[in-house]
Amino acid sequence: MSLISVGLMLLCLSVIVTGVSGNPANEIVAKPSLAPTIDGVIGSAEWTTASNVTFNQTTVYVMQNGLDLFVAFNISDNTENSQDTCTIFFDVEHDGSSELQADDLELVIERDGNLTELKTTYFGPPHNKYFWTIATVSGWTAEVNSSSTLWQVEYNITYSKINVTAGSTKILGVEFQSYDVASSTSYTWPHTDDPLFSFKPNIWGNMTPNDFNWIPEFSNPLIQIMAFIVTLPILFYVKAHKKIHK
Repeated sequence: MSLISVGLMLLCLSVIVTGVSGNPANEIVAKPSLAPTIDGVIGSAEWTTASNVTFNQTTVYVMQNGLDLFVAFNISDNTENSQDTCTIFFDVEHDGSSELQADDLELVIERDGNLTELKTTYFGPPHNKYFWTIATVSGWTAEVNSSSTLWQVEYNITYSKINVTAGSTKILGVEFQSYDVASSTSYTWPHTDDPLFSFKPNIWGNMTPNDFNWIPEFSNPLIQIMAFIVTLPILFYVKAHKKIHK
């Protein structure tokens, strides 16, 4: 095998491992990263590699480390109220139904730090539908940092909570919401004017690991550097082997 062939083979391997990421409308990619400190403060270096979306005066960051999903909200708001909320809605099995199903999940945190979890419960006749009901908070934590002009939230959500398996390519349905009590206004991503959006997973967006899968990956440059380092002994061996057989 020539030196060029070896190099090309390893370069192709690096492309296969890392893939090519994209972020179309209404989709956010949970990129691999180190775990942030969940203290409610979005540190300057903690979320730099995360994907993000901005709506109104809210920016949401998303990333994962192969064990947990991390989501952060940065909300500019100078009408401080302890009952302001931010919420993540999950369509865990991504069924995209026009009505709530058994797998849907709602994780809420108030500006005063109070956590609330809602699951869906089926009600028979005359409704024959699933509705949101209060559940025990489990499988996730969140912390808040609030001031007179903004508030920040950091979520740590375990993979088991959202039925994600490390290494899979599973897609989650997702909707982000921030609610301002002073103006009685709800802001959402993906944007919707439907007041019943929380009952309609089919209008929510997507959260995907894209080509990364739900495990940490290295960037293409780093993979290529590592591949080159690993290649060196092989190249020396091939060169020495040729000399011996001349």
